[in-house]
Amino acid sequence: MKKFKSFVEDENLKDFEEDLLGEKAPDTADAMKRHKAGKAGFTDKAHLKAKGLIPRADGSKKVSDKYK
Repeated sequence: MKKFKSFVEDENLKDFEEDLLGEKAPDTADAMKRHKAGKAGFTDKAHLKAKGLIPRADGSKKVSDKYK
């Protein structure tokens, strides 16, 4: 029983890692619509800030290196 339990835990960890690595950045147009509607979550806001579409905390609209 101990081996089966560790096997299940390992499989759950693999599934979690696959889901995490398989995630994509939010669609920019959809994220902008949610932001304008006031329903954007943390990831949407971070994505839009990184693209320079909305201001950061210091007021600048700097584009991150990833999107240059």
